[in-house]
Amino acid sequence: MRIFRLPKFGLVSGIGWFLDASVLLLLVHAGIDVLYANMISAGLAVTFVFIVAQRAIFFSRERNPLRMFLCYLLWQIVAIYLASIAVDLLSTAIGACASWTGGDFAEACTFVSVSEIATALAKVTVTPLTMYANFVFMSWLIEARLSWY
Repeated sequence: MRIFRLPKFGLVSGIGWFLDASVLLLLVHAGIDVLYANMISAGLAVTFVFIVAQRAIFFSRERNPLRMFLCYLLWQIVAIYLASIAVDLLSTAIGACASWTGGDFAEACTFVSVSEIATALAKVTVTPLTMYANFVFMSWLIEARLSWY
């Protein structure tokens, strides 16, 4: 049923997001810049989401899924880059706000750094917008029509 597509896409995207966020935080913890770490982790996640969603959620008569995947990758290059900038800027802003609280916040973070917490919060904030944009784009790409739900 069409009505359940957005929740199904949300579930698939949620799994992709978990993969994305896990890889992002591991890369940031390893010392990779947030911008580049997000581009790598998001690239892995969107590939997963495309493969699963294209087979389980959207319906296409397209005989060449490689062509659709290449179009999707072009979309994602732009979308991931813009989302990565947003995550980087928001992470910096959150980190700056955390530093204004004085040492209390930083001292409470014994297992992870303030930067890692700021990155996670920024990622959680940006993700719903990118998930919905991906749903709309994939509906247009795979089914040749826009679907808002």
